[in-house]
Amino acid sequence: MTPTPARHPPVPTAPEDRFDVLFERNPDPCSIIDPGGTFVRWNRAAAQMLGYDDVATLGAVHPSVLSPPTQADGHDSRTKADEMIARAHREGVHRFEWRHLRRSGEVFPVEVTLTRIEWDGVAHLYCVWRDLTESKRAQAALEASEAMHRRAQRIAALGHWERGLVADTFLWSDETYRIFGVDPDCGETPERVFRRVVHPDDRDWMEAAYDRAVAEHTPYDVEHRLLLPDGTEKWVHERGETTYGEDGTPLATAGTVLDITARKQVEGRLRASEERFQLAMEGANEGLWDWDLTTDAVYYSPRWLGMLGYAADALPATLDTWGSLVHDDDRARVLARVEDYLAGRADGFEVEMRMRHRDGHDVMVRSRALKIVDPTTGAARRLIGTHDDITARKNAERRVLESEQSYRGILDSLNEAVYVLDGDGRVLDANAGAQRLHGTTREQAIGRPAPFVPARGDAAAPADATLRDALALAMKGVAVPLDARGARAGTESFPEEVHLYPGTYFGARVVIAVGIDVSERRLLEQRLLQSQKMEAVGRLVGGIAHDFNNFLAAIQGNVHLARLRVTDPAAVTAKMAIVDELVSRAARMVQQLLTFSRQSTVHLESVSMNELAREGMRLADAAIPASITRRAEICDESLAVLADSTQIQQVIMNLVNNAVDAVEGRPDPTIVVRLTSHTADAAFLARHPGIAAGRHARLTVADNGEGIAEPDRHKLFEPFFTTKPVGRGTGLGLAMVFGAVQHHGGAIEVESERGRGTEMHVYLPLTTDPGTRDAPTPARGHVGRGETVLVVDDDDAVRAMTCEMLSGRNYRVLEARDGLDALARLAAPESRVDLTVSDVVMPKMGGVELLEAVRASAPSHPMVLVTGYDRHRVLDNRDEIPRCRVLAKPFDCDELCASIEALLAADDGA
Repeated sequence: MTPTPARHPPVPTAPEDRFDVLFERNPDPCSIIDPGGTFVRWNRAAAQMLGYDDVATLGAVHPSVLSPPTQADGHDSRTKADEMIARAHREGVHRFEWRHLRRSGEVFPVEVTLTRIEWDGVAHLYCVWRDLTESKRAQAALEASEAMHRRAQRIAALGHWERGLVADTFLWSDETYRIFGVDPDCGETPERVFRRVVHPDDRDWMEAAYDRAVAEHTPYDVEHRLLLPDGTEKWVHERGETTYGEDGTPLATAGTVLDITARKQVEGRLRASEERFQLAMEGANEGLWDWDLTTDAVYYSPRWLGMLGYAADALPATLDTWGSLVHDDDRARVLARVEDYLAGRADGFEVEMRMRHRDGHDVMVRSRALKIVDPTTGAARRLIGTHDDITARKNAERRVLESEQSYRGILDSLNEAVYVLDGDGRVLDANAGAQRLHGTTREQAIGRPAPFVPARGDAAAPADATLRDALALAMKGVAVPLDARGARAGTESFPEEVHLYPGTYFGARVVIAVGIDVSERRLLEQRLLQSQKMEAVGRLVGGIAHDFNNFLAAIQGNVHLARLRVTDPAAVTAKMAIVDELVSRAARMVQQLLTFSRQSTVHLESVSMNELAREGMRLADAAIPASITRRAEICDESLAVLADSTQIQQVIMNLVNNAVDAVEGRPDPTIVVRLTSHTADAAFLARHPGIAAGRHARLTVADNGEGIAEPDRHKLFEPFFTTKPVGRGTGLGLAMVFGAVQHHGGAIEVESERGRGTEMHVYLPLTTDPGTRDAPTPARGHVGRGETVLVVDDDDAVRAMTCEMLSGRNYRVLEARDGLDALARLAAPESRVDLTVSDVVMPKMGGVELLEAVRASAPSHPMVLVTGYDRHRVLDNRDEIPRCRVLAKPFDCDELCASIEALLAADDGA
């Protein structure tokens, strides 16, 4: 249904134009309901609240047209609206909640206040809305200004009276009785009613005023109160003129009485409303100004002048006053904004400017205004606005800006990358160091995930999950160190050390992340780690030389005995078996030493901690003097960890070396290496916030040495700190142990007491992978099928031995002294070589170079490379090369033949 144009009821002429402006431009939605229950008048705020451009668009409609079909209680909107209107007429005022409908179709709640008013003797309802959507969050001051915006008028009846002064008579008309609240037929005399109903506080001064008027021949004109029988008060205005005889004797007084209660009430409410309005303006620190565009007359409220240090009426009420107070640099800009608003080029007027205070300083003012348009011409005829002193706010904003700039300058001067993260790890802020480190600007970083993840993580605990755990700890107030991998735009990831700290950001709890690129430091650590390995190897030399000489002596003795018993095959076989075992033991010792001293990048893989502990103990065994009792207690439970084998062996070696030094000079010196499982409890996690929860492998190295003093225990892992005598230690061993354990996501604890020894506990998180298995022992008795094998070695004895072994296993064998000789043999048409066995280190061309040259023309040619050095470094840490195996010297025939058979079988499968 489309609303019809509004039928405005007659509005009484206001004593001044300003009240009509305040009523029409009331920011609160208001309307008038006629006796038929129809909205007939709206103000602009009501139209805007309902989504209409102006009041003419709304027109005259029943309230239900602007409401949904039913209300919140399920009642029909039209029926209920009629009930509310009827109740308001009965009770005078009725307030209730209602659901209205915006032009867009949106339903919203309002509080409706209906007040019965009289216009031309006809009862209307004055309707005020309060949008509860917003008012439930803040209390509006609507009621404080209601009276100011409402002109309740009533046309009172006029009563007549006459007082005879000669005969002392008193006559009233019926209307006078009714004004005094008495039935004209009550039988009570006017004089009695007058004395009974006139307010006691007014009676004496009224009679005195009447006597004075009669005596002075002046009109009688007073306003006074009546106190009605029901306790209510009524105001009346009495006028009278007295007639006199020729001799001046007063004869009679005729007068009127007018009920002015409604006017008095309106005046009282208006005074109260103006007082409240003035208090509200002062409380809001706002001054009022009113510019009449037709006359250029300007009104400045006392508060407007007071903001600038002037008393009320201290300055002329002219436009020049404003112009003289506005800062010279702001005047033209403000006037241009005024012209744009008045010309319709701007939708509203709000501007900030500087005005000069009486004391000479500038006051920062925010001015807002509303133009009043002539409805007939459409031209603006008035501009009414407010001034708000915002100097304090502007000063505060300036201080905040300066503080922000200072904070940003300090933050950006840091070399470290600093991020502000929320609980989910998303970036809220970043400094210039973050851009330098990760290659993204602050604007690019904000809102995105943190550009780093923990360096550790497996299928059960991916990197993003461990980062969330670390963030959660930091949000609880725990500082968390992270060994992380950082992402840099356009490049590969890099090692990054990140520290997470709890913090606040604009009142919210956040995590402050500080990160640094540790690539160079890690490289130095690797070099230092290798140096420490060499230091440990130096300690091993004596023990290994002793054991190796034992092996050689035993080998030499058994070979001598075999020669003496050459006629006894069984005895010779037994002695050769012993030699074979001794050679294998010596080879394992050399291989462990090569593995331990290997310098390579750290590579974490699932390994058996049980085997690492056993191998580490076997390696350390050579460094432990025979006078020291050593014991390994390895649990039966299989414990798999993500680890770099070399680093863990060095951890064991360093801890054992420290234990050897600790028990020096002690009676019955003892060192125990122990491996058990451990489940982290709350206390353990509190001591080590960066470690993963769950089960761990606990490696313990215990000694019965002198122990460590309490002050020294807190500095054990600091670089260059040592309790050993000068020349006996670098102070870097335990620092490297600490770094290696942290890199593995583990923790280390020390238990020690003076005179009672020391226990070092290393904790490493277990992984769900079962761990590395030992390689299966090759089956015995591999026999060839006449395949041709080229044996390449510059050592004649080794080459001859290898050729003899392979010939004995039914292989056709060709020989070459080096790589170049081998290439010539392979190129010969009659050779038809099926597989090549080559030493790695040879003159002219080594085994690796030979492999590359052969693969250039025959990509699938199988090869076995043999080395007396570290087999892991033969291919320079490159990925596994297809159809190529690497064996370490010394090797037995079965191991070599097993590798040949496997490579040839793969060739058959291809």
